[in-house]
Amino acid sequence: MNTFIPVVISKILLPVTIFLIGAILGRKIERLDDRSVSAMGLFAFLPFYFFRQAMSQTPAAHEFALILFFIFFHTLILFGAAYKIFQLLEVNPRNRRLLMINTLLISIFGMRFIQPLLGDPAEALQTVNIQIFYHALIFSTLGIFQMSNEVWAQDRFWSIFKNPLIYVLGLGLAVALFRPTVPYPVLEVMDAMHAVVYPLCLLVGGILFGKHVYFSEIGEYLAFLPGLAACVFFRLIFSPLLAMGIVPLMYMNNAALERSLVLGSGMPTGLLACLLVSYYGKSHEKRFTIFCVVITTLLHFLTLPLLEYLTDIWFPL
Repeated sequence: MNTFIPVVISKILLPVTIFLIGAILGRKIERLDDRSVSAMGLFAFLPFYFFRQAMSQTPAAHEFALILFFIFFHTLILFGAAYKIFQLLEVNPRNRRLLMINTLLISIFGMRFIQPLLGDPAEALQTVNIQIFYHALIFSTLGIFQMSNEVWAQDRFWSIFKNPLIYVLGLGLAVALFRPTVPYPVLEVMDAMHAVVYPLCLLVGGILFGKHVYFSEIGEYLAFLPGLAACVFFRLIFSPLLAMGIVPLMYMNNAALERSLVLGSGMPTGLLACLLVSYYGKSHEKRFTIFCVVITTLLHFLTLPLLEYLTDIWFPL
């Protein structure tokens, strides 16, 4: 009981409170520009978060290569399956890219919730950190490519290199490889900026909810249901089942790592999708994304225990 209350406050009540504050601000302040707040997050704070995450990696570790192999094939198959289904549903190219964003970008902040389910704390921290790094890489490449406002694919590709995220990940990984001495004051500044990102994403998500979601117009949102259902299916059902199919083929002989990959694949759509769509997207795209984040997060409280039960059977510690 002594640890339960602080955990509830820090993991549930505090994030919900920040989200609600954002929703109130979005509803009450008409001139509040969510795009400007998101730009500050994307280009000022998120680079520090990604750099700190990259420099904490251990590229020489065996798990680093194994997780790279898994993430590559899992993302490739998930992308191909989702793209084909959205194509068969005759979704227009822009909306198709929006659906792909909400399918591919997982909650990297939610990854911390699975650490206690992985056994040894040090090993759990390492495997989760590696997964977060690779999903940050997906965000900085596929995420930017899919959501960029450029018309042509080659222009969207070059837009990846017009933002700082891909560079800070590379620089952070170089620091991890060569281990130069980073002055303590610099680390203090990076840690302070790093700590801002999660509450800022919650705030942006709340602002989007407050500005774009009105329960009096709920009937108009029924048009979102097919897309939302598809994203929920791919994010919470197909993705972890796909992971369960890939992991045994890799013969890792590491139950904690196997559990980490399966449980991590079942994460909901991430708040970083809100940041991305708020900056690049249109009003209806922002509305769809915040719905997707909220719905997949709520449903994740139901799917995670089931996924944990299945991993206990198939990948016991």
